[in-house]
Amino acid sequence: MASKPRVDTENVQVKPTKGTAAFSLNTILCLLPGLTKQDLKALQVAVDAELSKNTTIDTDLFYMVFDVANEKPMSVSKFSNSENGTIWRKNQPIFNDFIANSLLNHGMTYRVAFTKALKKFLLQLIVEDIRNSYMPLTLRTICQQLGNVEAIFNKAYPGYLRNQLQHLILAQLGGGK
Repeated sequence: MASKPRVDTENVQVKPTKGTAAFSLNTILCLLPGLTKQDLKALQVAVDAELSKNTTIDTDLFYMVFDVANEKPMSVSKFSNSENGTIWRKNQPIFNDFIANSLLNHGMTYRVAFTKALKKFLLQLIVEDIRNSYMPLTLRTICQQLGNVEAIFNKAYPGYLRNQLQHLILAQLGGGK
């Protein structure tokens, strides 16, 4: 019985250079079945890191966070390359997905002013939760808590999502359309 070929990912002979792909996507996908669970986990970490690096920072949300943290804004590029920027890029998609999937109807168009108001409302919930939890209100803490927005919302408004009552909150913020 033939055993699965083992792919040695640490001693790859061809190193990719910036802007070029050493292997095609098809080649990479064909190599996956030969990888061990440990190699697949390492690959997953590397892919997640690359995706995180390529996540653009929502500048509206960025400046709102500095405002609620009472900190002087820095340049987006400087922030993006900082440790807080890394935390942000990990948690901003969670924050955005919560808004899109739990609060707003899929595929519907909303006014920019309404989505800004919704983001500001959620940031205020996050800040209130940080204060109630006796955590320091810092830029870092807010960046970390962006990823916990659903739990924070559920703590502030228990049962609203489960009972699909989020429209009551949206109506208070201006209805959206």
